[in-house]
Amino acid sequence: MSVDSLDTVAELRRLVAEGRISIGSLSTVTGISNALLLRLTSASAGEEPGITSSAKLLTAEEMARVSQLVARLTAGLNIDDDIRLRSIIETLTHTLQLTPTNIASLTGIDVADVAASLHDPQQVAADTRYALAIRASYLLHTMGDAAPSPDRV
Repeated sequence: MSVDSLDTVAELRRLVAEGRISIGSLSTVTGISNALLLRLTSASAGEEPGITSSAKLLTAEEMARVSQLVARLTAGLNIDDDIRLRSIIETLTHTLQLTPTNIASLTGIDVADVAASLHDPQQVAADTRYALAIRASYLLHTMGDAAPSPDRV
């Protein structure tokens, strides 16, 4: 991610305008009403860039969630898949305290491949990497969904 600041509202408007996400989907994900999201994503003439004026439409907590979502849907999707896989495995091992053996047992992937993915996913065959990525992602969401709300992964 670059060191440039993210203009959350401008990026959100762009995502909606380009059809990358709909107002309905945003509402479902964030719990913010369609009407409020439509107002937020409608460009007003003379409005200054940034979230200052638009933030008045949302609570601080809502704006934080929208900002995080927009960052993940823009800059976050540019992360290399192998780096993302390694990050998922690292989260499972470091944050959720699963061992590579646990992950291997739960995913059906050889423990050596799980361990290799922690260091250099390129060492793992592409089809195995794909299976591990899908299964580890599922496992991460499954484990995260069981966490208490403030600790969600």
